[in-house]
Amino acid sequence: MVGFIGAMSSALCIIILVFITLLIGYIQSLLPETSIFRFDEMTFRYPITTYFVSHDMEEDIVSAITELKNEEKFNVKGLYLGCSYGFDFNYESANNISIFNAIKVGSFDTKLSTSVYDNFPLENHKLNYCFLDFKASDNTDG
Repeated sequence: MVGFIGAMSSALCIIILVFITLLIGYIQSLLPETSIFRFDEMTFRYPITTYFVSHDMEEDIVSAITELKNEEKFNVKGLYLGCSYGFDFNYESANNISIFNAIKVGSFDTKLSTSVYDNFPLENHKLNYCFLDFKASDNTDG
């Protein structure tokens, strides 16, 4: 009897561990990539891994601007911030986080204009994330 209970509990532990591993892999697949990618012809997007910009990210942002200028021949004229909404949080939360991030990035020594998008992307089936766009022109159509 004791052997049967031990075998059942160990089998249950293995099932739970496999389920946790699958769940972690699924959540990892929902997270955005952390590298800079070309969003369109005039924009490069830098996904922010956490929702909020921290002071530790200043060096990363400045080096990304330098890297874009040297390697991609992309002269950054302005920084635009935004967040997707719909799955994790609502539009108001995305707007508040974007405003906070714009204030934080504006305090960095980038010498670039910092703005918040007027419209944010709606993503109901993906984990929401915040992003920093490097724009090549000062178009404010957001």
